[in-house]
Amino acid sequence: MKKDDMENTIFNVLNVDKEGEVVVRYADFKFEFFIVRKSSPLDTIINTKNGYIECSDGNGKFLYVYCGSSTLKINSLKKFLNTNFYFISNGRFRNFNEKGFCFRFSGGIINKVFPPYALTLKEEKDNEIIIEKQKYHKEIDMKLLDKSAKISFYSGYQYSQSISKGFSIKETDSSMEIIGEFSMQELFKLEYEFSRLFSFMTFRKIENDYFIDIILPQKINNEERYESVATCFYRTIGERKSSTKKDFLNIITVNLLSNDQFVELYNIVNSKNKFGFNIDFVPEDEKFNLISKTRIKETVSALECMLNKYKIYDKNKETENFIQELNEEIDSKNDESIDNEIKAQLKNALRYATYPIKKRIKAAYIQCEEVANEYIEYLKKNKKDFATDIDKIIEDTLKYRDNNTHNEKGGISENVMEGVVVFDAIIYIIVLEQIGFNKEYISVNLSQWLQ
Repeated sequence: MKKDDMENTIFNVLNVDKEGEVVVRYADFKFEFFIVRKSSPLDTIINTKNGYIECSDGNGKFLYVYCGSSTLKINSLKKFLNTNFYFISNGRFRNFNEKGFCFRFSGGIINKVFPPYALTLKEEKDNEIIIEKQKYHKEIDMKLLDKSAKISFYSGYQYSQSISKGFSIKETDSSMEIIGEFSMQELFKLEYEFSRLFSFMTFRKIENDYFIDIILPQKINNEERYESVATCFYRTIGERKSSTKKDFLNIITVNLLSNDQFVELYNIVNSKNKFGFNIDFVPEDEKFNLISKTRIKETVSALECMLNKYKIYDKNKETENFIQELNEEIDSKNDESIDNEIKAQLKNALRYATYPIKKRIKAAYIQCEEVANEYIEYLKKNKKDFATDIDKIIEDTLKYRDNNTHNEKGGISENVMEGVVVFDAIIYIIVLEQIGFNKEYISVNLSQWLQ
C-alpha cells in the first residue's frame, strides 16, 4: 500500500455543530479527535457526508474518514476512531451520491499479474531518439456489480536525464483502471472481487498492497484522460495476509488470458450461485509448504464446489433412470394414509441424490489425469516416496477432513498432505479447462503455477 505522507498532520474537522470546534490527527488507520473549543458541556456532534467525516488542513488538502454513520458524537475532550478506509483529495468532494466514480489500482500485485513490458531506445538520424516498446496495454469490456465497465491494464515509463548518467528511460508501476459509474461504497466490493481473482491467478492469498486512486475523466490537450482526484487508503481484514513474492513467470498473468477468458475466470471465482467458489484454499507465501488442518478443509471444500458446479460424475444414465422410476413409484402411491409431506421429502432427497464424494473425486482425477501427469511427475522428482495409490490418497484426505470437522484429533499423514496438492491440481485443471485453456498448455505450465 502507498505510504501516507499526511499521517500525524493536524486537520480541522468540518460540519461540526455550531458550539464545537474539533481537530483530528491519525496514524495507521487510528484517528484521534480533539475538542478544541466548546462553550457548553453538551455532546459535540460531527455531521458526516454519506458516512464520511470531512476534514481540511487549510492548505487545499481534504481528508475523508469513513465511519459509516450520519453523525459522530464526541462526549469527552478526546475520541478515538478506528477505520479501514479513508481518502485524501486536492479538492472538496461535493456529492458522495454520484455514480460516476472510477478507480485505478497501481503497483503491488498489479505488477505481478500485468508485468511492465521492456522498453528499448533506438537512436535515429539527427540524434532523434525513438522509444520502441512491446504492447503494454489491454482493455476488457465486462460486467462488474451488474454494471457495464471497461478494465484497462497498462504499464508506463518515465524519462530522466542527468549530466553524469545522460538520458535514460525506465518502466513504472503497472496499473489497472476500472472505468464505469460506481459509487464510493462499491469500491469495497470491487477490491474484494479482484483480490479473489488475483489470488487464483497467483495461487496465493493477497492483500491490497497496490494503492488505489479515485479517477475522473478530464480533457487534456483535447484528449480525454482519466486523472487522479484522490488517493485511497484501505486496510483489509481477515485471511488475506500478504502479497506474493512469486515471480510473474510462475503466475497466470493477464496477458496469458484472452478477454473472454479473463471475464469467465472473474465470474467463476466470484460466482454467487448456490455452488459458489471457495478461494480460501490457496496458501500464503510463508505457509506454502505447510499443510494445515484449515488448508485441508478449505481445499476439499473448494473441490466439492467445482464437482457440484460442473456436475462431474453427478449421475449416469442408469442412475437417472433408476431415480426416475423411484419418483414415478412415489407419485403412484395415492393412498391417503401416506403423508404428502413424506412423499415431498423423498422426492426432494432424490432430486439431490448423487454419488459419494470419494467416487466423484476419483472420477474427476481420471478426467484430469492426462493433464496432471506432468505435475505428478514433478512432485515425484521433489519427493521420491510420493504415493501412487490415488484411491488411498482420496480416502485418507476425506477421512481426515471429516474427522477434524467434528473436532477429532489426529496427525496429518503423508497421504493427506499429498491429497491436498493433488486436489489443488484438479481444481485448477477443471477451472482452466472451463475457460478454454487446452490440455497441453495446462500440462506444461501447471507445475509452475502451483509453486
